Amino acid sequence: MVRTTERVIDILRRTGPGVLPTRQLNRELRRQRPPIELGRETFRLLAARSGGRLLFLEVPLDTSGAEGEPHALEGWVMLMDPRDAPDHSPLAQSLWATLAALACDLDPGSRVNVCRWVIKAENARKLLKGKMYTKHDNM
Repeated sequence: MVRTTERVIDILRRTGPGVLPTRQLNRELRRQRPPIELGRETFRLLAARSGGRLLFLEVPLDTSGAEGEPHALEGWVMLMDPRDAPDHSPLAQSLWATLAALACDLDPGSRVNVCRWVIKAENARKLLKGKMYTKHDNM
C-alpha cells in the first residue's frame, strides 16, 4: 500500500495540478510497470492510510436527482501535504506555495476548498485552451 501511495503521489505531482479525477489517475497507473487499477473504495482506503498526504473527494456532477440529491459523483484524488507540491502546473505551484505558507493556519476543510479551487481553475484553463485552438483553427 505504501508503494502504491508513493506512485499516486508521484503521478499527481507530475501530471496535474495536484488533483486528478480517478479515471485519469487510473489511466496513468495502467501505464506504469507493473500496471495497476484501483477502484473507488481502494482510492478511499489509500487516502485514509496516507497519513494526511492524500484526500479522496467525491464531487457531484449534477443535482438532478431526487430532492436535489447528487445524481452522479466523480471521484478525485488530491495532494494535501504542501511538501508534495506539484511540479508541472504553474497555477498549482502558486496555490501550493500559498498552502505551504499557510499550512499551520489551514484546517483540512480549508485545504479541501483550495483543492476544489484548483479543480475549477484547471477545468477553466482547459476549456479556454480548447476555445483558443478552435478560434485559431477557424482563422
